[in-house]
Amino acid sequence: MTQYMAEIDLPKQYSVEFVSLIPEQRATVSKLLKKGVILNYSLAMDRSKLWVILEAKDKLEARNIIGSFPIFNHIRVKIFDLMFNQVTANIIPQLWLN
Repeated sequence: MTQYMAEIDLPKQYSVEFVSLIPEQRATVSKLLKKGVILNYSLAMDRSKLWVILEAKDKLEARNIIGSFPIFNHIRVKIFDLMFNQVTANIIPQLWLN
């Protein structure tokens, strides 16, 4: 599997239709995060862009994953191949129940 970054331009003006898709979008993203398909999902402070780091076998599969987003018909997408995606792990001490 290869990692890709999708840079997504959101609409300048959010239509009623677009806003109505947000709960379904969040559910779709949550499901893909739990499956490990999406590794990172970030929204710009001004709500103009999304950045999605995902794993796929090739760029076509990455595009198809983004194409499954409920908001897909309202966005513009650029997909970039990543050489690496380095992140820090949140370290939580393991609890031992004796």
